[in-house]
Amino acid sequence: MIYSSSLFRRFISYFLFAVLSLAAFLFFYFSLARCGGSGDPWDSLGKLVIRIESSELESTVRELSGADSIHVGGETVLLRTRYAKSEQKYVAMQYLLDEITGAGYEPFIQTFILGIRGPDLSGLAVSSAMDTVWAGDFYGKVYRAVEADGWDRFQLCGTLDGKIFDLKVGPRGRLWAAGSFENSGLGALFVSDDGGSSWQLWGSGSGVFTLYSIAFEHGRFGIVTGASGTVLRTWDWGDSWWPLSQETFHYHPLYGSATNDSMHFWIVSRWGYLYESTNAGGSWTETLFEYSLYDIDFYDVRYGVIVGSQVAYYTKDGGVNWNEVTIDADLRSVSMVDSLMVVAAGGGGEVWLSNDGGAGWTCLDDTCTGSVDFWSVAFAGRERFWLAGRDEVRRIDLDMLSPPDCRLYRIADTTWGKNIGFRLEGKSKPDRRIVLSAHYDSYSSIDPMRCAPGADDNASGVAGVLECARALEGAWTERTIEFLLFDGEELGCRGSIHFVDILDTNATYESVINLDMLGYDKGNLTLEIAGRVDSLDSTLSAVIIEAVDSLGIQLAPHFLTDEVPASDHRSFWDLGIPS
Repeated sequence: MIYSSSLFRRFISYFLFAVLSLAAFLFFYFSLARCGGSGDPWDSLGKLVIRIESSELESTVRELSGADSIHVGGETVLLRTRYAKSEQKYVAMQYLLDEITGAGYEPFIQTFILGIRGPDLSGLAVSSAMDTVWAGDFYGKVYRAVEADGWDRFQLCGTLDGKIFDLKVGPRGRLWAAGSFENSGLGALFVSDDGGSSWQLWGSGSGVFTLYSIAFEHGRFGIVTGASGTVLRTWDWGDSWWPLSQETFHYHPLYGSATNDSMHFWIVSRWGYLYESTNAGGSWTETLFEYSLYDIDFYDVRYGVIVGSQVAYYTKDGGVNWNEVTIDADLRSVSMVDSLMVVAAGGGGEVWLSNDGGAGWTCLDDTCTGSVDFWSVAFAGRERFWLAGRDEVRRIDLDMLSPPDCRLYRIADTTWGKNIGFRLEGKSKPDRRIVLSAHYDSYSSIDPMRCAPGADDNASGVAGVLECARALEGAWTERTIEFLLFDGEELGCRGSIHFVDILDTNATYESVINLDMLGYDKGNLTLEIAGRVDSLDSTLSAVIIEAVDSLGIQLAPHFLTDEVPASDHRSFWDLGIPS
């Protein structure tokens, strides 16, 4: 539910305040809380209720749902989402840790795997010193490996807000990424000044469609090509980009681009067109070939290679003449070492090598090929190539006197879940524990990676746990009260399942009260209590109903026993713990 201030005032005044009172009473009932000594339990409950601050509750929900900004790590941010697989989930986690510490508790974290998704690698870039390699994927993530670490592994170094189809190191050492916005066919050009850690959107707009390729000459000129005849050019080292007329390129998908001189650019089209400009994109001539063309590369002014579907073309006179070679492969990317050695790759994971400038081709053996499509090939000096596709990066070192040396690197994009817990230690029976829990992740059906505020589901439950902890701080309890904030509830109660899987066998868990969607108002102030018939869950339910009657709270308790909602309380049932 999107945050609503009027609704929130009503649920603060009646619903959440009442449930927090109940939760405080339950802790008293089951852990024998004594606030300043023994006495009437309702009197002790009243002392706890007085300590509850409605302003704290409202502040917590507003900050967790993005209505108000928060301060984390010296920065001021708005939490747009707490979706378990989003980057902002970790910001929310740090916010909660700060709140817990500020309330006088020592938090602990449980880490577990939420999922492992292999990236879909589509772009490669190599630094001018040949000592760093970047790989980008369709999900906007950039991975980096460095020679100083022995090329040991590719680590996630940054994320941009879109898809990546090509990466290039441009003039002045900046890293460029061509692609599109997520869930959109509109093109986006991004730039990084810090080696891929942070990214800025640098080029987009109406008439700019998905961008596929980037080409720079060594000076100030460059072009970016894409879908529907999109071409952007720069003549100021990439500081500014200007679109060219899409009609010039027949609105064709332009997949590959290259340069072989300071102002000499080439573009290839999936519809078989080769475009040439000798004045940095000021004007263009076109040549039509018979096959789909996907990539082009030059070694110097004279030597160049084009690859496509079942075909390759090579030139030794600067593109005046192109010679056709049939290849039984769907080639998508090509890179030249020198005037003779060329590597190409594409569909089916095959790697093809030419030792005569593209006139003859050989498929490398199984140690160098793979089972995934390769979408990008990059030359890295010393007869070394990098190839990328799906979740694989391959490094190939060529030697004319011996077989190629091929190395495989697999990238696993692991999403980690983070449960947060803290305790009020019991004084006489610390190994007997009562749990108060809520999940802090959120979800939306629109785009949870970017927008899932979750004010009611479940910032309201988190606010309940935190405020009960504040109210109980310093209270004397026989048993230990364990406060838990679960991750991954919206993905199938993953956090609570992990918690019970590794439950501390040295402790006895006596009951669990799980707070979920306290801020959800059906309009009739119904308090839904989810449990099981003929179990100790019924006892918990009876205690809540008794508290509602005794305190005169304007709620209608309803004990759900048939279609019990799925939430984290259910993870404890198999262990026989009243929940």
